[in-house]
Formats: sequence, structure tokens, C-alpha cells
Amino acid sequence: MKRVFQILLVILCATPLAYAQFDTATVLGTIRDKTGAAISGAKITIENLDTGIQATKATDDSGNYEFPGVKVGKYKLIAEKDGFTTAFDPSVIVDVNTRQRVDFQLTIGQVTETVEVRGNASVAPVIHRYSEHLHKPGGILQRQRSPQHV
Repeated sequence: MKRVFQILLVILCATPLAYAQFDTATVLGTIRDKTGAAISGAKITIENLDTGIQATKATDDSGNYEFPGVKVGKYKLIAEKDGFTTAFDPSVIVDVNTRQRVDFQLTIGQVTETVEVRGNASVAPVIHRYSEHLHKPGGILQRQRSPQHV
């Protein structure tokens, strides 16, 4: 009876460990600039493409990041840092019990504007950037104001 209890105890203790080994993986990498220098404080976002769940981390002083315990699946990774262009990998496949490495190289960039569209985009008004195109002869406002010919 004592022997059966010991075997049962070993099985119960080993089962969660075995399950954890096959249920998750680690996604890690390094963010560098064009010269190969590490970029510390870069924001790394990982998004599960099936669930939409996201997690964000900042790179350490050596430009490294690590997401342990990532569920198996397909992910998108985005690397961002002020003063640099944004880089992303839209198709990172995370396999069972792996250390998936995704490195990024960011280049110096200009200040940019990011627009995220959600919901029904047809409801949003159209905004024209250059007003000269609106008011010049044949421009949008001129065409809207001119009488319609049938």
C-alpha cells in the first residue's frame, strides 16, 4: 500500500510539470539600431492573433526582452521607441516548449502619427490634408458648388 501511495504521489506531482512544458513557450529577442547598438527602453508588444490578447514589456539596458509562458499559437510582435521607426513581425509562430527568438533593428525615424480605425470606417468624415485642392478651380469644393448639368 505504501508503494502504491508513493507512485501515485509521483504521478500527481509530475503531471503539472509535464503539462506546463508542452503548453507554453518563450518569445525573446534583442532590439538594436542600424549600427548594432542596443536600444534600451524600447516597447515590445506581443499580440495573440487568435484571441487579441496583448502583453507589453520594455527592453533592458542590453536591448533584450523576454515573454515567458507564451501559449502556443500565432502572434504579432511590434517594437517601438521614440525617435525610431516602428518595426513589426506580423506572423510569429510559437511552438511547444521552444525559445522563439525575434530580433528587431530599428532605424532613426521622424515623428509620425498613427491612426487606428475601429468599427465602421464609412461613418468617419473624409478629411483632406491640403486645402489648396479644396478651393482651386475644379477642386472638391468648386465641384460641389457648381450647378449640376443634366
